[in-house]
Parts: sequence; structure tokens; C-alpha cells
Amino acid sequence: MKALRQAMAVVFFAACSLKGYAVETPSLDLATILQHVSDRAKVENDNDRTFKTLYTFSRQKINEVHNGDGDLLKREVKIGTHQAGAGVQAPKKEMVGTPKDQHPALQGQSFDKNELLNEDTIKRFTFSLAGEDEFNGRHMLLVDFVPRKNAPEHSIKERLINKAAGRVWVDAQDYSVVKADLHLTSSVSIGLGLVALHKFNYSFERARTDDGLWFTKNSSWHLESREGIFDRVRDHQESISDLSRPDSVASR
Repeated sequence: MKALRQAMAVVFFAACSLKGYAVETPSLDLATILQHVSDRAKVENDNDRTFKTLYTFSRQKINEVHNGDGDLLKREVKIGTHQAGAGVQAPKKEMVGTPKDQHPALQGQSFDKNELLNEDTIKRFTFSLAGEDEFNGRHMLLVDFVPRKNAPEHSIKERLINKAAGRVWVDAQDYSVVKADLHLTSSVSIGLGLVALHKFNYSFERARTDDGLWFTKNSSWHLESREGIFDRVRDHQESISDLSRPDSVASR
């Protein structure tokens, strides 16, 4: 569900980094951490372009739709290969069941990761330091966030963002957001009440290449909704594997 993915993804105000911004001693001051994270987000496009230029990888996407009784209505698997410096090949598609169109209130623009850079997002939440942790051998700062009260709502997207809460794992060396867990704090009605989103969980994990580029290795979301008179449960999983850096590209 592209519109919902786009809306909820804005919550993650940054999810990228490049080499060259290392900090020897990370500050535990919350305002400083948030500022560094916001600054790191500005290199998102450069990070993505460099990663796709240098690396070959496989990407798999799995989408499932169940009814309220748990019966599978649709299952779609897409597998594609990205060639370094070339682009994504046409994905292979496997579909089980009869495709069911989404309710019009859930349709919209495609998910654009660049919306993670929206600085307005930070103003919509109250942040707090939750401690420190390790993830994939790197030191992390844990930052929790909850929605502020009376944040403006001019679109469905903003209504969703204003009811989101969760935790992000921030790399203590370069302030990249490496991991995140998000959930809705309460139900959201959209489309004049024709659609009610009762539960939404979203998470992602990022990995770092040896040359300092970050990429989203795994992401998933789970949605439980009421669409008209029907209950629907939607699950999405996406992963990157078989990562390699061809010598011919690296030597350019």
C-alpha cells in the first residue's frame, strides 16, 4: 500500500549517511544528536546514487492480503536484480490468489524515501534519549519519539504521522539512523470514515558497506484495517541480498 508507506515513512526523518562525517566522541545531548541526524539526512541522494553505482544486489518484495478470518486473498512475490552502474532489471513476479484493489482512500503516490528529509517531521514529535545499545557491532544511541499534541493536519499523511510513536537506533559515530520501529498510537479514520486503520507497525534495518555506504537491508510493515464493510490484514516484506561490488565498477 503505497500511499500508507509514503505517509508513514516520513516519520523517519533520516536514514542515510556517507563517509567523512565521523565524530570521535559522540555527544549525548539530545538536541545535538537530532541536529546531526538531520544534517546526515541531507546526503541521502548522494548515498543512494553511489551505492547503486558501485554495487550489484538482489531485491525481494513480498505482499500478502488476508481477510478478517485470516484467509489469504492475495500473495505477490517480486524478485529483481540491480546491476552496478546499470539499473534494476524487470522483476520476476509470482502471484497467488485474485488481486484485490485497494480502497481509493489508500491509494496515492509512490513511496519516496527522500521524504525522510522533511525537517517539519521533527517538529511533530517529542524525543527522548532511551539509552545506548550495539547493533551489528556498532555503538548506537536509542532515541524514542511520541507525537506532540495539536500538531497541524492538512492531509491524510499528516494525520497518520501525528499518531505515530516508536524508537530509532542512531549510529554514535556518524549519526545515521540504522534501525527503526514505529507504530500507531490509536486508530485513524480516513476517506470520510470509510476506512479505519486500527493497527500499523513498521520497521527497517540498515547495513553499512566496507566503504561507508548505508542501505536498507530489511523492511516490513503490518496493517490491520476496516475498508468499507471488510476487514483486511496487509503485510509487506522487502529485503536486499547477494550484495557485491564488481571490480570493473570499483576501478572506474
